[in-house]
Amino acid sequence: MKYLLFLFVLSQSFEVYSQDTIAFDHNEWDDYYSIGGDRIDDLNELISVVGSNPIALQYAQKAQGFKFGSAILLCTSILTVSAAAGPGQNSLEKDRLKWYGISALTISAGLMSYHVKNKNEERAVREYNKSRSAKLPNGQLDVILSMRGFGIKITF
Repeated sequence: MKYLLFLFVLSQSFEVYSQDTIAFDHNEWDDYYSIGGDRIDDLNELISVVGSNPIALQYAQKAQGFKFGSAILLCTSILTVSAAAGPGQNSLEKDRLKWYGISALTISAGLMSYHVKNKNEERAVREYNKSRSAKLPNGQLDVILSMRGFGIKITF
Protein backbone atom coordinates (compact mmCIF):
# COMPACT_ATOMS: atom_id res chain seq x y z
CA MET A 1 0.00 0.00 0.00
CA LYS A 2 2.91 2.34 0.76
CA TYR A 3 4.27 1.77 -2.74
CA LEU A 4 0.97 2.66 -4.38
CA LEU A 5 0.76 5.84 -2.34
CA PHE A 6 4.35 6.69 -3.27
CA LEU A 7 3.68 6.08 -6.97
CA PHE A 8 0.52 8.15 -6.84
CA VAL A 9 2.37 11.07 -5.26
CA LEU A 10 5.15 10.66 -7.83
CA SER A 11 2.67 10.70 -10.70
CA GLN A 12 1.05 13.90 -9.40
CA SER A 13 4.37 15.72 -9.23
CA PHE A 14 5.56 14.73 -12.70
CA GLU A 15 5.81 17.65 -15.11
CA VAL A 16 7.47 18.15 -18.46
CA TYR A 17 9.75 21.17 -18.62
CA SER A 18 11.16 22.60 -21.79
CA GLN A 19 14.63 24.04 -22.09
CA ASP A 20 13.28 27.17 -23.76
CA THR A 21 10.85 28.33 -21.07
CA ILE A 22 11.76 31.09 -18.65
CA ALA A 23 11.99 30.12 -14.99
CA PHE A 24 11.93 32.34 -11.92
CA ASP A 25 14.95 31.50 -9.77
CA HIS A 26 16.41 32.92 -6.61
CA ASN A 27 19.48 32.64 -4.47
CA GLU A 28 20.24 34.10 -1.08
CA TRP A 29 20.89 37.57 -2.50
CA ASP A 30 18.34 38.20 -5.25
CA ASP A 31 15.54 36.92 -7.47
CA TYR A 32 16.06 36.57 -11.21
CA TYR A 33 14.83 34.90 -14.37
CA SER A 34 16.71 32.18 -16.22
CA ILE A 35 16.26 30.25 -19.44
CA GLY A 36 17.89 26.89 -19.97
CA GLY A 37 20.07 27.44 -16.89
CA ASP A 38 21.41 30.79 -18.17
CA ARG A 39 20.64 33.84 -16.09
CA ILE A 40 18.76 36.76 -17.67
CA ASP A 41 20.50 39.79 -16.23
CA ASP A 42 18.45 42.79 -17.35
CA LEU A 43 15.35 43.92 -19.21
CA ASN A 44 17.17 44.30 -22.53
CA GLU A 45 18.15 40.63 -22.40
CA LEU A 46 14.56 39.68 -21.48
CA ILE A 47 13.28 41.67 -24.46
CA SER A 48 15.66 39.84 -26.79
CA VAL A 49 14.51 36.46 -25.40
CA VAL A 50 10.76 37.14 -25.65
CA GLY A 51 11.04 38.97 -28.98
CA SER A 52 9.45 36.09 -30.89
CA ASN A 53 6.16 36.50 -29.00
CA PRO A 54 4.52 39.86 -29.78
CA ILE A 55 2.32 39.96 -26.66
CA ALA A 56 5.22 39.12 -24.34
CA LEU A 57 7.40 41.65 -26.17
CA GLN A 58 4.77 44.34 -25.60
CA TYR A 59 4.68 43.61 -21.85
CA ALA A 60 8.50 43.61 -21.63
CA GLN A 61 8.69 46.96 -23.42
CA LYS A 62 6.08 48.39 -21.04
CA ALA A 63 8.19 47.15 -18.15
CA GLN A 64 11.20 48.94 -19.59
CA GLY A 65 9.22 52.20 -19.83
CA PHE A 66 8.05 51.92 -16.23
CA LYS A 67 11.60 51.19 -15.11
CA PHE A 68 12.78 54.45 -16.69
CA GLY A 69 9.89 56.38 -15.15
CA SER A 70 10.58 54.87 -11.76
CA ALA A 71 14.24 55.85 -11.93
CA ILE A 72 13.34 59.44 -12.86
CA LEU A 73 10.78 59.76 -10.05
CA LEU A 74 13.06 58.27 -7.40
CA CYS A 75 15.96 60.51 -8.42
CA THR A 76 13.62 63.50 -8.28
CA SER A 77 12.55 62.48 -4.79
CA ILE A 78 16.18 62.54 -3.64
CA LEU A 79 16.54 66.08 -4.95
CA THR A 80 13.32 67.27 -3.31
CA VAL A 81 14.27 65.74 0.05
CA SER A 82 17.64 67.46 -0.13
CA ALA A 83 15.92 70.73 -1.01
CA ALA A 84 13.61 70.39 1.97
CA ALA A 85 16.27 69.34 4.46
CA GLY A 86 18.96 71.66 3.15
CA PRO A 87 20.42 74.58 5.05
CA GLY A 88 17.32 76.70 5.07
CA GLN A 89 17.30 78.87 8.15
CA ASN A 90 15.96 81.72 6.07
CA SER A 91 13.23 79.63 4.43
CA LEU A 92 9.77 79.43 5.90
CA GLU A 93 8.36 76.30 7.50
CA LYS A 94 5.62 76.24 4.85
CA ASP A 95 8.22 75.93 2.11
CA ARG A 96 9.84 72.98 3.87
CA LEU A 97 6.49 71.24 4.28
CA LYS A 98 5.78 71.82 0.60
CA TRP A 99 9.07 70.19 -0.40
CA TYR A 100 8.51 67.26 1.96
CA GLY A 101 5.05 66.77 0.44
CA ILE A 102 6.47 66.82 -3.08
CA SER A 103 9.17 64.32 -2.12
CA ALA A 104 6.59 62.00 -0.50
CA LEU A 105 4.53 62.08 -3.69
CA THR A 106 7.50 61.38 -5.92
CA ILE A 107 8.72 58.52 -3.69
CA SER A 108 5.29 56.85 -3.68
CA ALA A 109 4.85 57.36 -7.43
CA GLY A 110 8.34 55.94 -8.09
CA LEU A 111 7.66 52.86 -5.97
CA MET A 112 4.29 52.29 -7.67
CA SER A 113 5.96 52.61 -11.05
CA TYR A 114 8.57 50.03 -10.01
CA HIS A 115 5.78 47.69 -8.88
CA VAL A 116 4.04 48.04 -12.26
CA LYS A 117 7.38 47.27 -13.94
CA ASN A 118 7.65 44.02 -11.97
CA LYS A 119 4.09 43.04 -12.85
CA ASN A 120 4.71 43.67 -16.57
CA GLU A 121 7.89 41.56 -16.39
CA GLU A 122 5.88 38.71 -14.84
CA ARG A 123 3.19 39.04 -17.53
CA ALA A 124 5.81 38.95 -20.28
CA VAL A 125 7.35 35.78 -18.84
CA ARG A 126 3.92 34.19 -18.36
CA GLU A 127 2.86 34.95 -21.94
CA TYR A 128 6.16 33.68 -23.33
CA ASN A 129 5.94 30.44 -21.34
CA LYS A 130 2.30 29.98 -22.32
CA SER A 131 3.22 30.13 -26.00
CA ARG A 132 6.10 27.68 -25.41
CA SER A 133 4.05 25.21 -23.39
CA ALA A 134 1.57 24.86 -26.24
CA LYS A 135 4.40 23.45 -28.34
CA LEU A 136 5.41 20.86 -25.75
CA PRO A 137 4.33 17.27 -26.30
CA ASN A 138 1.59 16.06 -24.03
CA GLY A 139 3.18 13.72 -21.51
CA GLN A 140 1.32 11.11 -19.54
CA LEU A 141 2.52 9.06 -16.59
CA ASP A 142 0.66 5.84 -15.75
CA VAL A 143 1.15 3.16 -13.14
CA ILE A 144 0.63 -0.25 -14.75
CA LEU A 145 0.31 -3.77 -13.47
CA SER A 146 2.04 -6.42 -15.55
CA MET A 147 3.05 -10.02 -15.00
CA ARG A 148 6.31 -8.83 -13.45
CA GLY A 149 4.63 -6.42 -11.01
CA PHE A 150 3.94 -2.73 -10.89
CA GLY A 151 5.59 -0.39 -13.34
CA ILE A 152 5.58 3.15 -14.61
CA LYS A 153 4.63 3.93 -18.19
CA ILE A 154 5.60 7.31 -19.59
CA THR A 155 3.93 8.33 -22.86
CA PHE A 156 4.84 11.37 -24.94
